[in-house]
Amino acid sequence: MPRQEDKRIVVVDDEPRKARQTLLDLADDEVVVLHPEELEEKHLQEAALVLVDHHLEQDQWPRRSKLPFACQPQDGRALAAIVQAYLRTNGFRSYGPTAVALLSGKLYEVTPDLEAPPPEHLAARACGLDWAFAKSQGPGGNLPARIRSFAGAVRDLPLDWPKSPDRSREAVAKLLGISDQDWKEIALLQADRCHPPVHELAVWTRGMAFIRWLAQLILPYRTFLLDHNHLAIRLGVAPSWLASSLDGKNGLSRELDRAQYRGILSELQGPRWWLAGVDAELWQATDGRSIDRDEVWKWLGALTSGHPEALSDQETLVLGADFRFNGQTARYSECVRVWPDDWPAFAETPWTKIAMALSNDRLRAVVLAEDLERLSVNEA
Repeated sequence: MPRQEDKRIVVVDDEPRKARQTLLDLADDEVVVLHPEELEEKHLQEAALVLVDHHLEQDQWPRRSKLPFACQPQDGRALAAIVQAYLRTNGFRSYGPTAVALLSGKLYEVTPDLEAPPPEHLAARACGLDWAFAKSQGPGGNLPARIRSFAGAVRDLPLDWPKSPDRSREAVAKLLGISDQDWKEIALLQADRCHPPVHELAVWTRGMAFIRWLAQLILPYRTFLLDHNHLAIRLGVAPSWLASSLDGKNGLSRELDRAQYRGILSELQGPRWWLAGVDAELWQATDGRSIDRDEVWKWLGALTSGHPEALSDQETLVLGADFRFNGQTARYSECVRVWPDDWPAFAETPWTKIAMALSNDRLRAVVLAEDLERLSVNEA
């Protein structure tokens, strides 16, 4: 039986050579690429991650049409479901947890009513999979590195999720990369408020429920982890200014490095920072005056040798027409609160501009009931 730390990435693609070219940065000892007809039980036994190509073409798998009707998976989603069914059987339980993900050049086919490809986490949820990787580089940059990050997260899971609450908490701290930081307990408390599945669900799924929670419900939203847009809002500066200032060479990058998230899946969607860590850095840097924006801006200016592009505390990030944050901000007085279908109850409530909600039916449909009157007033 392969050790958990030795388990590989298994890619199932009807064009194996082309798939291997896409994943050249993955070493031969960490990935095996197979045609669907080559996939066997032994490959699932040794897999940390099974990555299935979205489109299975007839000319690349001609024998499929000669199989019984119920044995003809029409696309990668169907084949991934078969893999998941095998992994649920008792015969595979001794081999440790395994993730199943989609690899697609056409994620928009998962959500055909959208004008643009959906975010990967929503595509994964729509498919019932652990993740869905776009063949374009996606939000986290290098595709092979992102795939490696997901497989590495599965390898880091315990072979069996601990049933003891104390040991479960220790497992969470280890997976999230929290060790001896002064703000560790605050960080874990903030994570607890996001309802991680660390008891029955984690035991039943051998920790995969925890990975899905982190990948699909935490990293894409403003929770106890911040992306660079929400980090900018916490610092009171324009997201574009912060992006240009985090160049890795100045004092700001070094100071914030102590608060950067380095747990599992840290390379999946780009850098994230612990809210508790950022708060602790600001508290120390401003001698306890971290709610004073002038003190924060003074600290930022000293670290970057420049003048921060300051934001008023009356400004917030706004959700665009594509339901994503692109760094645009607006005053609260110009905005209304929205609640898209996917938004977790524990995540910060998003805002959008009134003008955008009035001109976009999808945005208007998700405006909170309490704010609809503001739309009517502006429309009139």
